[in-house]
Amino acid sequence: MGISTGPASGSLPAEPSGSEELARAIRRAHALVGHAQARLLDLVARFQAREAYTADGARSMPDWLVAELHVARTTAYSWSRTAAYAGYARPLFEALYRGKLSLDQVEALAPCTPAGDAGEVAIAAGAWSVSQCRAYARRTRLPSIEETNEQHDHRHLSLRRRRDGCLKVSGLFTPDAGSTLEQAICDRAEQASPDPESGKFEPYAQRLADALVDLVAAGSGAVDPGRATVVVHVDAGVLAGSDRSSGASPGCQLPGEELGQGHGHGQGLAEAQSGSTLCAETARRLACDTEWQLVATDRSGQPLGVGRQRRSAPAWLRRQLYHRDGSCRFPGCDHTRLLHAHHIVHWADGGATAPGNLVLLCNRHHRFLHEEHWRLSGDPAGELRFTSPSGKSFSTFPTPRPSASTERAARSPMSRVSQDHSGSGDLGATWQDTG
Repeated sequence: MGISTGPASGSLPAEPSGSEELARAIRRAHALVGHAQARLLDLVARFQAREAYTADGARSMPDWLVAELHVARTTAYSWSRTAAYAGYARPLFEALYRGKLSLDQVEALAPCTPAGDAGEVAIAAGAWSVSQCRAYARRTRLPSIEETNEQHDHRHLSLRRRRDGCLKVSGLFTPDAGSTLEQAICDRAEQASPDPESGKFEPYAQRLADALVDLVAAGSGAVDPGRATVVVHVDAGVLAGSDRSSGASPGCQLPGEELGQGHGHGQGLAEAQSGSTLCAETARRLACDTEWQLVATDRSGQPLGVGRQRRSAPAWLRRQLYHRDGSCRFPGCDHTRLLHAHHIVHWADGGATAPGNLVLLCNRHHRFLHEEHWRLSGDPAGELRFTSPSGKSFSTFPTPRPSASTERAARSPMSRVSQDHSGSGDLGATWQDTG
């Protein structure tokens, strides 16, 4: 596929008219884009390592990119930061070059993937959505006590009255406080009723605003507004305090940065339902607070079920499913609210109400399986296959957890990465200009 550059035409060339042919053409075009993006990042990495931008008067690589290529500063910073890992996480960039990963996936994974795991992650990430890649990156980023205290020091809330009398609210909260606030507001918003005349719900953002006002009004009066249940999934080693004697350091650092020594990483993961990772000491503090529900999990993070005792999944099991699935499991769907727990083998047919037989789906994709003749098979903890009425299959995987080696690497200093990406010419030998 090409674009005509002749002065007479200036229009796109004829393309296949069939839907499948168009889909293949889109995939091929995207692979070519990835090929060019990988080559671009490799060149940026080598140019940046030599600080060649200073010859043109630029103070930094992003400044040079903004001036020379007229890209947005956010784009320039993203390219510069991601390119710094071109030598360190090479398998990810090679996957981008071959069209196996998108730039969005590489941007999420490169800063937080240990060099020894980059090849394995590059293969696995081909089946992950961008949101799953970002979740994986968050889970490898284990915050220290020092970082947690710094977040606490930067918390704030501002109330600004506009000229029309409306109040604008903005702020920054620590991961644990933010999870409490988010859960309380969202729980209240989802209790809102539709309009009695039209039967339609107000936009979700408006229901969130009403929920915040309702909670504040209830909390300031004599009525107990109730307490939102905030769930934290914690590997057993965190609550056991097995990390207290070991130093730990952040898992995401730019190559070549010194890693500060700190304490507070558990031997495993502590993660709020919202996806925020927590310092081990924060998790242990929350274990004393009855407003929080802490769920100790094994290394695989798999919850228990209730078997055949009941058909519907109880609230605690639904929270575990959300921790595993992250969103609707249908490929490409990122819905995270109002999800249904679907039995792969229906309860009436002997299926258990257990994680191995349950999967979270939004209302639309739940209907696909019951009313629109789609089929679902596979393992909810691994690969699930959705098959359309026409026989076409789509695979999806749960939100990935970092491997034990990745978590260990997150607690130990990263290997220094050579800033001279052009040294042996290995990347350059792979990605040669063809024009």
